[in-house]
Amino acid sequence: MDHSINESSESRRREETRIALINHHGRIPVIMKPIGSTLPALTPCRYLLPVDMTIANLRNIIKKKLNIKSHEAFFVMVKGMMPLPSLSIIQIYDDYKSPDGYLYLTYALQEFFGGTGMI
Repeated sequence: MDHSINESSESRRREETRIALINHHGRIPVIMKPIGSTLPALTPCRYLLPVDMTIANLRNIIKKKLNIKSHEAFFVMVKGMMPLPSLSIIQIYDDYKSPDGYLYLTYALQEFFGGTGMI
């Protein structure tokens, strides 16, 4: 494996986040990716989110963008954990940002209340 490619890529992302934080004060650089193949990837997957946006607000925005049905539970996670819906993006960023400066969030869904596969 060529480590110079990964180092260059991480170095480039570090520079991107540095510039974003300077030029877009009050915004946090976030990369969002789906877990598994049941949901499509958001396009684009990189965002500059307001520091005061809550996880609940973000979850609702993504649900609308992906047309998630009401009988499907939608989850936003950071490092495999579900943050409290009331937490703001800056609170999560301060604790979980990656070395490249991005906050990596994942999302998934689970059907409930009459979804397929229920007994």
